[in-house]
Amino acid sequence: FAHTNDCPWLTPLSDEEKSQLESIEQDRMISLEGIMAWRNIADAQVDREQKKHDEAQKKKAEHKGGIMSALFSSGRKATTEGDDIVKQDDPPITLSVEEMQELEAISLQQTEDAELSNDSKLCDLSFVLGSFKCGLEGHGSKQIATFEMGTSTASFKANADGSFVFDSKLESMDVYDKVTLKTLFPNVMQNIVSADDTKTKDNGVFRFSLDKSRTGDQNVTLYMAAFEIVASQMLVMEVK
Repeated sequence: FAHTNDCPWLTPLSDEEKSQLESIEQDRMISLEGIMAWRNIADAQVDREQKKHDEAQKKKAEHKGGIMSALFSSGRKATTEGDDIVKQDDPPITLSVEEMQELEAISLQQTEDAELSNDSKLCDLSFVLGSFKCGLEGHGSKQIATFEMGTSTASFKANADGSFVFDSKLESMDVYDKVTLKTLFPNVMQNIVSADDTKTKDNGVFRFSLDKSRTGDQNVTLYMAAFEIVASQMLVMEVK
């Protein structure tokens, strides 16, 4: 379809044929590999037909040159016969059954060579939430507490051999008291492990990961940092 404008020997598709072609490409029952294989065969067929067309045009030009020579040697009769030959329609460009079978074999081989290796990624997803903050309000739109969450990430990678890796991580999580004045514990909930701690650097305050190898072995990792929770009586009463 894409070559009809550049290939004069090809007949443009009718509206019905275009509609049928679109329905085939939208058919989810046909794999993407199958559609690509058909397109590769069509492109290779056009290339072969283009070569035949170019050879035919070259022979036609040589034949026309012979006719022009005969024009000056044989008079008006040769000219009339030559014009009739030149004006004849170009013969249709087609491939033989053997040539089509050869193209199909080449396309199938290319499809097999292009198959995904065991290390190829079938799925590679990632999600990042920079930060999150929300507040709890009481009567009169008075703010009671705020919840703040640091960077949150999640990723999932799956390979063609059935192995996959899932990983999720939360950097920080805090709840702040907005009711109690001059409190010694403004953080209702906070991580009590130093940010410089090796585990905290690697895992944040929460981390969950699941790995599965191509042989079926699985590795599950769950980490949660230690938290301190201190709530004043005033905050508790406001929440109630």
